[in-house]
Amino acid sequence: MKSEMLFQHLQAARRVDLTYPFAVGMPYWPGRLQEPFKHISEEVRPRVWGGCFTLAEHMGTHVDAPRHFVADGRTTGELRLDEMILPGVVIDISEKADRDPDYSLSVDDVIRWEREHGQIPTGAIVLLHSGWGRRWNDGEAYLNRDAEGVLHFPGYSGEAARFLVEERGVTSLGLDTLSADNMVRTLAEDSPVHRVVHESDGLIIENLARLERLPVKDFIVIVAPVPIQGGTGAPARVLAIVP
Repeated sequence: MKSEMLFQHLQAARRVDLTYPFAVGMPYWPGRLQEPFKHISEEVRPRVWGGCFTLAEHMGTHVDAPRHFVADGRTTGELRLDEMILPGVVIDISEKADRDPDYSLSVDDVIRWEREHGQIPTGAIVLLHSGWGRRWNDGEAYLNRDAEGVLHFPGYSGEAARFLVEERGVTSLGLDTLSADNMVRTLAEDSPVHRVVHESDGLIIENLARLERLPVKDFIVIVAPVPIQGGTGAPARVLAIVP
């Protein structure tokens, strides 16, 4: 009976897929150990089809494991089930990102959000909605590369990441851009967002889709990364359950 009631509750809930499909031509972070997504499929014998794909660990909707920035950090093959189902909150900076593509979430932004919606719960995943997902189907617009090859996109500030991790007990950060550290504001400072999260044994989820469909709080996020032994990151299916 309990399982039937649980199933009925899940059936009544709204489900939002926060994952982009892997597809040839999708945008990806340029650099070493990165290459375009490749997929081939063919009829391997009469009426039987098979395929093969290649992709980087940090491509598409994916999880960054602590090993990404910590030499002895946990890999994607070592992540626990309890950190894959989390209460979620959304902080919307899309208007600021429209004016400044290099905008970084500040501590003041977090405090203003809390004044309106209450304190961010311990153990939550914070999802940063910058509106960047509108660009996903235009790879050049998503990377937003200038004449010198610098990428411009929103992210977290190091100060906001530290506040969320140390003062609010947040275990995971997610967002709808290429990286939690943007190339102009924080990558130049040795990626403080990644370092503070991973040094606290937390996770980062990047290239999330459809954050505009979520409420600001009171929903559950399910993060299911591929458990790669030794992996610094892994593609993931990410879902939100909205009661």
